[in-house]
Amino acid sequence: MEVVLNATLAGGVSIGSSSDLVVTPGIALLIGVLAGGLSAIGFLKIGPFIRENCGLYDTCGVHNLHGMPGVLGALIGAFSAGYANMVFPEGSPELLNTFSALSDNKRTIVM
Repeated sequence: MEVVLNATLAGGVSIGSSSDLVVTPGIALLIGVLAGGLSAIGFLKIGPFIRENCGLYDTCGVHNLHGMPGVLGALIGAFSAGYANMVFPEGSPELLNTFSALSDNKRTIVM
């Protein structure tokens, strides 16, 4: 039961960095499933492996609940931010609201 509870929280950790970017509900669900699976594998396989081979004890499950899903979320956030200009036309309100530096000409769009 602990693995299931932590896997549900891992989905929220992963979607946090990309939730206001180019992510549809279906993609958000996929990110949550990937993060939950990654967290469960971390708790069941990676945690015991690190404990037995390296002597590191993650008593609160920080690596499995926040570390690995956070890295997954950062990669997805970077990917969706990098491709935002391909989804929205230049100067669209959606793009300018998410990336406010575009309206001040602090950042240019490279196509």
